[in-house]
Amino acid sequence: ARGPRERGVMLRRSSRMVKVLGDIGNKLPSLPASSRKRELQTAIQRINLKLPKDLYLPIYRARYKVFWVLNIPPDEVVLFRTNKRVPFMLVAEIQGVVPNPGWGGAGAG
Repeated sequence: ARGPRERGVMLRRSSRMVKVLGDIGNKLPSLPASSRKRELQTAIQRINLKLPKDLYLPIYRARYKVFWVLNIPPDEVVLFRTNKRVPFMLVAEIQGVVPNPGWGGAGAG
């Protein structure tokens, strides 16, 4: 079991990751539309090179309480266009590591 200090480090890493992704999203609208996806993919490749081994996603209703992020495939990013923003969707390869004893979803066993 991880103590409070380790959990704090994990939370800060996750918060930093969200900030980095937000910074990327804020930069995209200033780029030409034709280069946005390529720039996003390049940014995700850089993130993958520095991805900490214990970056986690806290997910409330799932078989596992904690998921380690193993990789973010750059080729699977999707850009959405709006008038002022360029939201994007990422796919993350994850590994569930902390079982959720209260999980009752389909296939629970």
